[in-house]
Amino acid sequence: MREILESAAETERRVRKPLKFETRQLAQRNFLSSEVRHTSSIIPGYEERSSILQDLGDTTFKLVRDRATPDQWAEWLRAPLEHAAATGNRDLVDKLLGAGANGGAGWRGCHGKTLLHAAAEGGNVQVITRLRNAGAGEDMKAKALDTGHTPLDLAVIGGKEAAAKALIMAGANVNMLDATNDGPLHLAITGGHVGIAKDLLLSGANPVQAGSNDNFAIHLAACYGLDEVVLALVQKGVDLNCVNTRGEIPLCVALRGDHVATIKVLALTPTSDIFCTSQRARTNRPPSERCSKPEPISKVGVGSNQPHSMPQHTLAHAQPR
Repeated sequence: MREILESAAETERRVRKPLKFETRQLAQRNFLSSEVRHTSSIIPGYEERSSILQDLGDTTFKLVRDRATPDQWAEWLRAPLEHAAATGNRDLVDKLLGAGANGGAGWRGCHGKTLLHAAAEGGNVQVITRLRNAGAGEDMKAKALDTGHTPLDLAVIGGKEAAAKALIMAGANVNMLDATNDGPLHLAITGGHVGIAKDLLLSGANPVQAGSNDNFAIHLAACYGLDEVVLALVQKGVDLNCVNTRGEIPLCVALRGDHVATIKVLALTPTSDIFCTSQRARTNRPPSERCSKPEPISKVGVGSNQPHSMPQHTLAHAQPR
């Protein structure tokens, strides 16, 4: 079975009720660990039935090897190939492909995922390359049947930076949305994967694409205190006065989370509303009207020598009520 990813660090303590996207992050962080449960916890009686063949592994293998047709043999080896890829076991993947396993596109294994999904979860770049060369590369845009996640999404969720970069370089769509309307950039930010988020932005990820619950990347980054991602978004010319569904601009979100470094990045950017005024007039508008299109860096004022001062009343927003 695919490896169980280490759980991400506990979400920083909030002074107010968590936002919808905070709850979304917790659900996402638990997604893989719940998804990779052993089949015995999903199919009643699985352990009892599988134990019948416990001492017949060699006999079963020899029977299939000696009597299966080439097509049967190639298909029979797909299941172990999937699990070898999902655990990043390059040597076993090489041996299975060398033995005739079908590594082509279109096949669906656990949870409606393809071989390339499994390789992305495993995070081994060489495994991804081997499967792409074997034909699985055509599944680059394939979505898991239940979550709508692409292989790139799974690499991002698991924090597999090298794998994500390899998939991006191979042509993965960095703006494809999953079943909850989140793209790779949203997933990277909510997972706290700063390096991947920055790579996605450099690779053309839309910085103002609304995600689940109509949250923008800049609000997510501000919520989790990812000041490096906030800075990268600022450099992309993101509108720092765009509002989320609560009518809050990114600075308000950072203040509420008491993320000092992130607050500094936002407050020192001339286009940010340092008075943290909730723009309720925008709140009921569609996402495209709540966040302006990115402006050129020269208009944003990054690196200005005339930073804003932080009003004391603004800091009061971060205090417990």
